[in-house]
Amino acid sequence: MMTDISHVDLTTLPSDIWHELSSYLDTGDFISLAAVNQSLRRTITSDYPLLSSLLRHRMNLKYSSRNKRTPYEEIVYRIPSRRCDGCGGMESKPSLIKWNAMFQKGLCSDCRRSQKFKMITQTRAISEYQLDHSDLSPLRFSYAGHSFNLKRRPYYYALVDVQEVSRAKFAARGTTFEDEKRKAEERRQERILHAVNERRRNLIWELGAYGLEMDEDDPSMSGFIEHRATNDRPKLQDIVQQAVRRHYLDHHIPLEEMIKHVENFGYNGRIEDRSVWSVGRLQTVAFGIIAKWEKEWVRNMYMRSDVCECGQKRYFQAIFDKWCDEYDV
Repeated sequence: MMTDISHVDLTTLPSDIWHELSSYLDTGDFISLAAVNQSLRRTITSDYPLLSSLLRHRMNLKYSSRNKRTPYEEIVYRIPSRRCDGCGGMESKPSLIKWNAMFQKGLCSDCRRSQKFKMITQTRAISEYQLDHSDLSPLRFSYAGHSFNLKRRPYYYALVDVQEVSRAKFAARGTTFEDEKRKAEERRQERILHAVNERRRNLIWELGAYGLEMDEDDPSMSGFIEHRATNDRPKLQDIVQQAVRRHYLDHHIPLEEMIKHVENFGYNGRIEDRSVWSVGRLQTVAFGIIAKWEKEWVRNMYMRSDVCECGQKRYFQAIFDKWCDEYDV
């Protein structure tokens, strides 16, 4: 048979139970309990070991028996500087309680982060909750910053007040802020999707002019389409030119023949200078030759060439000959 514990007389609890309860209660809770009735007040205020422990370990105060105030009186004495006006909890240091001019309260860190005491700037209140200045004018506000020009100092409002005004405004329209926010997000996603598809079409069209296809696995192309670049977003023409350059380096340059020539003969016949012609330098030099001479080769109908898969002519032999001639290799 279970004992009925629906009613417990706190004044009869032994001291060890109060010590056990102290791990679940804030120091300020004991002050609140002491205000319930005279019996409970006598029980708590007379428990010197418990209150002394709270002073030492919770409030970081060195309490001596020579102190003129009792442990309970010492805790009460520290209330103005250490008790949070929001939750009633006692902090270990006075510096942890910050004064909030909006709510005219000293708040602990937990209360300052809580939804109840959260603040919002005028700009965010207008943009995020779809309000205007006339909606905010009846609300209390506070300034932030130290500028003497009040027009430049940001206004701060209580978030709960802004949310209440927003709910009332949308209720008058027969809708809710959440529904309007959801619809706005749907419209935003539609605009993003439309922009993505537009960038994809433009990229495919511009690459097609060079006989190239879009590669979904290419980081630069996919980044341009999705606009994943955070700082310097690439332009369409930059992406296309990069793709053209990569294609020319891979398919329009006689790189293998140039590498074999360097391996067999070195630079001007000197074996020790082979390292001068790295793969990167061979590609750069060959691409420069194409940029300089390709238009002239196109006009020359007798120039030896073959056709690349992109539909453009390739001049492997002409590039190789120009390289050998201009760089004496």
